[in-house]
Amino acid sequence: MNKYAEIQSFSIGAFDYKLVLYPAGSVSLLLVDGFVPGIGDIRKAYEEYDPFQKWEDYDPDDFALTGDEDFGVNVFALTRECVNRISGWANRVRPGYFILSPATDRKEQVYDRLAKIIARKINGYSYQKIEKSNYFYRM
Repeated sequence: MNKYAEIQSFSIGAFDYKLVLYPAGSVSLLLVDGFVPGIGDIRKAYEEYDPFQKWEDYDPDDFALTGDEDFGVNVFALTRECVNRISGWANRVRPGYFILSPATDRKEQVYDRLAKIIARKINGYSYQKIEKSNYFYRM
């Protein structure tokens, strides 16, 4: 992680997230823990054996998923939380620019809606969509 990034941790239902906010660059939402019925603890469900990794190098906190489809996530609560956190951060920190990019094609419409709401809540920014990403620029 970039030492200049602001990391905000929060929970929605049975899922724990980290929102990583860079002063200039991308905004990342990471699913870092949770429980899914039928799958169990997502940390254990997604552990993969790597024969080249030494056990002493394994960091259990170095886990994150960018895709949470089919987990039963409350999308409305997650969207509301992200909008409030990102707009609050942008109004407080006033980065020169930042980017919202969906990790999957399936999330593109959600990110477009999220960008429109954020644009109404932050002052002094314009935004435009380029390919799949939403770019916010301070005016």
